[in-house]
Amino acid sequence: MLTNPGQGETSKKRKFVDELSEFESDSEGGKFVPLQKIKCRIKKIEIGPYEVNTWYESPYPPSYANASKLFICDRCLKYMKSRSTLAQHEPECPHTQPPGRCIYKHDKLHVWEIDGGTQILYCQLLCLLAKLFIDHKTLYYDVEPFLFYVLTEQISAHHRVLAYFSKEKVSSDGFNLSCIVTFPQHQRHGYAHFLIALSYELTKREKKIGHPEKPLSELGKLSYKAYWTRVLIAFLHNIVICKKKRVYDVKDLAAITAIRHEDIISTLDYLGFIEYDSSSHHHVVRYEPERIKALYQSLAGKPKGQHLIFEASKLYSAAVP
Repeated sequence: MLTNPGQGETSKKRKFVDELSEFESDSEGGKFVPLQKIKCRIKKIEIGPYEVNTWYESPYPPSYANASKLFICDRCLKYMKSRSTLAQHEPECPHTQPPGRCIYKHDKLHVWEIDGGTQILYCQLLCLLAKLFIDHKTLYYDVEPFLFYVLTEQISAHHRVLAYFSKEKVSSDGFNLSCIVTFPQHQRHGYAHFLIALSYELTKREKKIGHPEKPLSELGKLSYKAYWTRVLIAFLHNIVICKKKRVYDVKDLAAITAIRHEDIISTLDYLGFIEYDSSSHHHVVRYEPERIKALYQSLAGKPKGQHLIFEASKLYSAAVP
């Protein structure tokens, strides 16, 4: 689970959890209007077959924020105060999948692209749920400027939400990801790495170079460092194996991977595969075949769940600005 808040031109219009705000709802799980600060006392949630301890506060309406436990429909994400209310709701819930377009499908995993401008309530509910597990700021009210990419697993008759990320529809700063969360009961399966890979594939299809909004949480830094390392080492390994004579610089790597120059430099510097050439005033990639092979084998040998493979060929047409 990781997150990183936005700083773009639309930030003045966005509501983030710098200070917890009270919300008023015209119906259970309805659309929200910010009022005043409240203290959230929710300690647990029950969602699907899982009972999950919460990590942080989330600005649910006051009558719900005072409950020690919330019961959440794992189909539509509406929240309730009791298991009996949830039991009455579930047979009547019309949702079997997130309210968006399926843009990726592989086995039981699906990714849904959801427009925050047309599915306001669902996206607000998703953000409120995510805030229970995010220490940093997160979008929760003005969701219209964002697209949400929700990863689900198909189980029997419906889809269960595993993780998601959001991104601005238009980012003047080149951000390709605003906030990303893997829910605790679904962590350690490689879903964060999967979604980061998706965000960069979308960036490639936009013919751009992108990067996540900052600051990143500590988990976010680790997840991105792991992703950048895996992608760059795989590329260098391919050069070594194929014995390519062409010399690739940072600009080339950025164009191929869609990873920002600064992120490439910091990652390769950490790994010891780059140095600064004072004569040309450029960073030069250091090719050390044996070290590259050893590191590639080390990464390839990690347990499968830690690097779930995103297959770009299975990505359908997504929204491209």
